[in-house]
Amino acid sequence: MLNVTRACELLVGLPAVNVLEVVEPLSLDRRLVVAVESTVVDRSCPNCGESAWVKDRPFVELVDLTCFGRPVTLRWRKHRLWCPRPWCVQGSWTFEDTRIAAPRLSVTDRAGRWATLQVGRNGRAVSEVAAELGTGWHVINDAVMAYGTALLDADDTRVGMVEALGVDEVLFARLGRWRTQAWSTSIVDVASGPATTRAARRATHTAPSKSGPRSHRAVDPHSPWQRGLNEHNNRLIRYWLPRGINLATTEALDRIRQAEHVLNHQPRRSLNWDTPHVRYHQLARTHQ
Repeated sequence: MLNVTRACELLVGLPAVNVLEVVEPLSLDRRLVVAVESTVVDRSCPNCGESAWVKDRPFVELVDLTCFGRPVTLRWRKHRLWCPRPWCVQGSWTFEDTRIAAPRLSVTDRAGRWATLQVGRNGRAVSEVAAELGTGWHVINDAVMAYGTALLDADDTRVGMVEALGVDEVLFARLGRWRTQAWSTSIVDVASGPATTRAARRATHTAPSKSGPRSHRAVDPHSPWQRGLNEHNNRLIRYWLPRGINLATTEALDRIRQAEHVLNHQPRRSLNWDTPHVRYHQLARTHQ
């Protein structure tokens, strides 16, 4: 028959841990607190390689995934180690297990990955995910930023080669009582589309770069007919981002993600009814 301790370890589902206790504090959020400790600890000194001593056993509280619909706090009893050799400059350090939690984050590894998936792929708001896990907005946002940055750094094929750089100026918003025009100037890729043909007749020069010569073209300001596709996309983006919206808010970031997903997966007649997402990956495979 399966004993109670083994049953708790199976429910917790973390590798190489012992479940010390499962308690339910007298709180209104009905949060469960699960205390665990690592069973496998590398006690070798990172500097000299000799065996270290245990200096302290502190508890660290982490936000974990919900269990049977209830928020969970994981209390991880860590090992703080110390090298006693006088000639070693290592001093003390805390043993980390990234299978349980990443350093300097307040969530477990599985909770951080799940939150990043919910926000990045499913388009949920950070506040909504934080409320489901029973924690604060900053805790989940820090985890999403950390795991999301690692995913972007690992995906080195998400951005293709740029063939032609252009300077684009777009009316971004009208500010104040007198509706003063605020223009946004950005660097864009004008390697394809009608803007390239017209701009090439006006301003074209070649500049050296690390990977060879690149063509740089500029379009005239206040000339939307030179970049029709850009203006068309701006009008579509205004559906999610109306004029005057504060782009520094979480709601605006969620709207930007929704606009990016819809525009990249919308069939277009100019692409023979393919989506930009499909056409991009076809071109990427062709140029490999």
